[in-house]
Amino acid sequence: MKTFILIFTSLVFYSCTSSLEPKEYSESPCMDLTYQKLLKMETKKMTNSELEYFKIKDRECKKYMEENSGPDSEKTKSKKNLMWILYGFALVAGVIITVALLDPF
Repeated sequence: MKTFILIFTSLVFYSCTSSLEPKEYSESPCMDLTYQKLLKMETKKMTNSELEYFKIKDRECKKYMEENSGPDSEKTKSKKNLMWILYGFALVAGVIITVALLDPF
């Protein structure tokens, strides 16, 4: 029985970590430090390389904002939050069961 509980708890941990999508947690290109610095500069004062970098990051930022905003984005976020809450409950239940079976009263 202890083996079963150990396997169950391990599967819960595995399912929590395997569901993470790298794209889901990628950093916003809008938060790039160089891009933030260039936003404060006038385009006339930028060098050619700074201007090119700014244009690239500006496009990436706009694309990122379009993909991560709107009603569909909010629905997805609330579904993911619900999923993590359920995983948390399953994990807590697994720990409680493990402790109860390992330390009989």
